[in-house]
Amino acid sequence: MKPRNVLVPLVIAALCAVAWWVVAGQSGKGDNKMPSIWPKIARADVTSIVAKGQGSTLELRRRGTSGDHWDTLVGTELVRADANAVDDLLAAFERQAVRGRIAYASIKDGNVAQYGLQKPDISVELKGPAEPVVVRFGSISREGQSVYADGGEKTDVWLVARDAMDQTIAGVSGGMRDKRLFDSSLYDVATLEIVADGVTRLLATRDISQIWRFEQPFKGYANNSLFEQELAQIVNVEVVKWEEFGAPDLVKYGLDKPQCEVRVTPKGEGRPAEVLLVGKDSEKGVFVMAAGTRSVAFVGRRFFDAASSDPIKLRDLSFTRLGNDGTAIDVRLRGVSYKLEKAGPTWEATVGKETRPADGDKVKALLDRIRGWQTVEFRDRDKPEDFGVTGEDLVEITLTSIGRDAPGKLVLLFGNDGPPRANDMQTVCAMRKDDGQLELVDAGPLVTLRAGAQQFFRGDVLNLAIDSISGIDREPGSGAEGTKIQRASLSRDLNASDKSWKLNGGVGNPDAEAVNEMLAALRSVPTDAWLPYDNEKDQDRTGLSRARPDTMIVTAHLANVVGLDPDPTLIIGKKAPDGGYFGRVVVKDGPGGGWMFILSNEFVAALSRTIEKAPPPKVDAPKKPDEPEKK
Repeated sequence: MKPRNVLVPLVIAALCAVAWWVVAGQSGKGDNKMPSIWPKIARADVTSIVAKGQGSTLELRRRGTSGDHWDTLVGTELVRADANAVDDLLAAFERQAVRGRIAYASIKDGNVAQYGLQKPDISVELKGPAEPVVVRFGSISREGQSVYADGGEKTDVWLVARDAMDQTIAGVSGGMRDKRLFDSSLYDVATLEIVADGVTRLLATRDISQIWRFEQPFKGYANNSLFEQELAQIVNVEVVKWEEFGAPDLVKYGLDKPQCEVRVTPKGEGRPAEVLLVGKDSEKGVFVMAAGTRSVAFVGRRFFDAASSDPIKLRDLSFTRLGNDGTAIDVRLRGVSYKLEKAGPTWEATVGKETRPADGDKVKALLDRIRGWQTVEFRDRDKPEDFGVTGEDLVEITLTSIGRDAPGKLVLLFGNDGPPRANDMQTVCAMRKDDGQLELVDAGPLVTLRAGAQQFFRGDVLNLAIDSISGIDREPGSGAEGTKIQRASLSRDLNASDKSWKLNGGVGNPDAEAVNEMLAALRSVPTDAWLPYDNEKDQDRTGLSRARPDTMIVTAHLANVVGLDPDPTLIIGKKAPDGGYFGRVVVKDGPGGGWMFILSNEFVAALSRTIEKAPPPKVDAPKKPDEPEKK
């Protein structure tokens, strides 16, 4: 490397070292240690900010003891300040990095003009519980990333990062006024009240479940989605233009006699309402003013439309408000009484003392109808008892216990039929017990409930896994149909490698095709109709005596099953008048004597197949040539 190429970097390094010594070394009295941040402040302690420069003054005041809300003084008016911008400004001062320090004593004749601090471009005073902190900004450093600053006259000069100065200049020129008119956000609001001519036109509150309810002009639920859409237009309203601060004449804005007052109360005990007065409106928007001020702003039309919304249009039309809940449906209506109840992952239907498996899909479809049950008309001023709602006809839905000692109940009360509505919709008078007034609702779901429990019974009366069947016993019945049935007993060892079927007490092997057809039938025993069964009244008519039914008894023997009857029995009786056969199922600890059903002809035919193969015909062995013929 050439000597000249080595010399140039060395000279530059030396100059940098000298410059550092000049700036950093002049810290006074031989103290070369500089703080990393200047000045030392805590933004939470600052209660007032006064910034002056470029012919303007910005004065910010913290509102009360709140750390989030600031106001800016405009003339004699306090206007909401942009809290985020104020926080950013304080954060910039809180982390203002020191690049160098010049002790005032080392400045010849105290001439700070060389640093632009004789007449500072901008100065800031931060007030709080401690002594006020003053920061004056002067000239920008040569590299452009730092600025000279001091703490007032005859104080040390610091070279600091210019972020705080830039934000202060922007704040002074822009005013730091917030575009929003409410401190509260959508999710902070606990109460919305709109008052016109001294009368509360709308009053709604949010409960602990975050559900909105109307208190005025009626008592009832709001449609949460629609209501919050309108509420968002109110609390998130932004200023399109500030018309006038400290306006002496409010008449021209319609704010001498406002159209209404919008009161927004945030969550939290003792927190005051924020009140906005609404004046003249036009196609483009409306004049508004915070109560207690004379600062007039113009905002968009959407705010005025939301504040003027008809509360009835925001009312929830869901009659039941069930949501994704419901573990039991107890139906107690005139002429019909039953209960649908969830037992683990499955549903059961109970009528009287008898319980049957319910079709889960059908019950879920019913719950969907109940969830979507619509109110047609609200009858808040009518007395329920005048319309037959006395509490005698009801549907009670058990709700999941969440945060309660016992499960909740949704009780729906019904009365007289109402008049038909659009599209010939049938209606019925109804109400939620202890939660609302009289309503006219769609009668469709009630018609379904009145049709009885049978519609929810499972479509198959017996459902067996073929791989778990280790034996089948079939006994012929005592009637004409029974004489056509062959007695049979089959078994197989499910734990053996050879799982072929064997005849018990028979000759030869069972007919594989017949056995497979029988197994396919037992996999799912279907029915289209469940019918009440009384042994004393119905035994002779149906031929369903368990001792000796008309057609047959089939018992399946199950192996390797848990929680199931290992020997479920199917009893098949006489032919039913309208086709098929009467049948019953008897299982241990399960549905049995209280119900019968109709089995199809095809199903019974599959269980009636001849299982034992006929032995092959006997053939004489051929005689030997010298063997005499047998006589």
